[in-house]
Amino acid sequence: DWEDIAFDGTYFYIGDFGNNLNGSRTNLKIYKFPFSAIPGYASDPVAIIPDQQVEVINFTYSNQPQPPVATAVNATKFDCEAMIVDNGNIHLFSKNWIDNNSTHYIINSINAGTYVADSVETLATGYLVSAADKVAGQNIIILLGYQPSGAGSHFMHILSDYKADSFFTGNKRRIDLPDASVMAQSEGITFRDGKYGYISNEKFVRTVGP
Repeated sequence: DWEDIAFDGTYFYIGDFGNNLNGSRTNLKIYKFPFSAIPGYASDPVAIIPDQQVEVINFTYSNQPQPPVATAVNATKFDCEAMIVDNGNIHLFSKNWIDNNSTHYIINSINAGTYVADSVETLATGYLVSAADKVAGQNIIILLGYQPSGAGSHFMHILSDYKADSFFTGNKRRIDLPDASVMAQSEGITFRDGKYGYISNEKFVRTVGP
């Protein structure tokens, strides 16, 4: 269940760590491959990345019991849809269906292997975090997400002036965005530069019973 993508200037990282079914996945992973593996579009508009150029980063969460205990659907603290890569580390931001907050985990490597993602801090977002990005060249991180009930209100946190890798220690500005009736269910965010960014969403259907 691919959930997010990050780029560090040399490698792409694809997060295969969606875990909302019952919170008990044991094969959480991130795929890594070099930008140079993608041929020029003009010469080859349909690209295939050779298997030997794709590395796999496997991980577990430091504060999740192993083996994981199954929960009901959408009732786990250990779902994740948001990732950035910065300074040789992988940063994950959980989608906590229980408490509507987000825990920041760090994998202290970008190399293939098996790791424990360390829980370092938690932010009381009040919504489910579905995407993250870092503004290139600036210490600004963006979290995006929505509330799973009511009108599906959306929010964005701008994190700045933080200390080292403790992203929740600085300025935490929350921006209110339209609800799902306007912007559907937002799932991805990326910034082109320090001024402009893009949000992607998916089709949203809600049936109201009698």
